[in-house]
Amino acid sequence: MKTRPSEEIHAAFRTWMAGKPGVGQDLHIYMIDGAPVMDDYVRYDTMEEDLARIGDKLGFSLGALPTLKSAQRGSKKLPYQGYYDAASREEIARPIEIFGWTFD
Repeated sequence: MKTRPSEEIHAAFRTWMAGKPGVGQDLHIYMIDGAPVMDDYVRYDTMEEDLARIGDKLGFSLGALPTLKSAQRGSKKLPYQGYYDAASREEIARPIEIFGWTFD
């Protein structure tokens, strides 16, 4: 599989973000009075580890996860920070803060 240039991947993501008003604005679903209310979370950046941990808690294993949509990103792993410009960072500032991520 040919890897697309990171600038092209980032631009495509920003275009997608611009067409999705309210991305990162669904905190009301898993927070009450500004505090998380879930027992656990599955984060995209640590999905495999998170699902394994939750499976262990519940007493089962999900096994290996399939690889999907890799043609969109190419084969290289890009740090999430590069996907966001100033406008999209502002759009998701609160979830970034809650989950302890940074743009550094």
